[in-house]
Amino acid sequence: MTKTMQPTTNWTYLDAEYQRILPMLEKLSDDEKAPIAAAEDAFFAQKDYAPLVAICRRYAPEAFSQPIEHLYGEYRVDLKWALWSADAEYWTEHQATDALEAMKLALAGEGTAVIYTAPRKEIRFGTVVVTKSKAEVDFKAVWDSPNDLADDESQVQPISEWFEEYDGDPDDPIGAHVTRTIEAGDLETILRKVDECEADLLAEEKDRSEAFDEFKKSLGKSSADED
Repeated sequence: MTKTMQPTTNWTYLDAEYQRILPMLEKLSDDEKAPIAAAEDAFFAQKDYAPLVAICRRYAPEAFSQPIEHLYGEYRVDLKWALWSADAEYWTEHQATDALEAMKLALAGEGTAVIYTAPRKEIRFGTVVVTKSKAEVDFKAVWDSPNDLADDESQVQPISEWFEEYDGDPDDPIGAHVTRTIEAGDLETILRKVDECEADLLAEEKDRSEAFDEFKKSLGKSSADED
């Protein structure tokens, strides 16, 4: 998984708090320091803040007495076969633990976590924007162009018009599209509810595919009648 972070005004604050607890962290064993070193690298490159926040809260709970606002993280995840999963372990298996940590912070009112998801084995794309106690979901299943879906040149225009009635973009057809606002107070709930959005997307795409198959049959029948 790759990720990018937008700079925020809170980097200075986080750095100051981290420096304050460094003497405590220096007393840890080498095994305990390993994840801290990775968190430091990500933080000082301004790529990720969630691991460092978790470490600070673990070893010095008083370090953050107030929620950290205005944090903003963008995460690009590839869950291979799916846009989403209700199983946190599945995210970990696909190197997306940092996205989970950012979502936890956002749900608690600490900034915004934007998850861009695009499984490499499917032609689906999604954006989930997580803020305090809610998430905005936008999932799409993208199909081939009318030229690729048509059996012959005579079908290209009617297929384009068929898609245009649905999503207004015949050149880049959308097989299904789900948008939803979800309310949830914890990570487990948000993972489950967003996963349900993908289930709805797949159901809509199935219905859409069946409707398209019937439409293509009608095109073939019309062509045969003309002959």
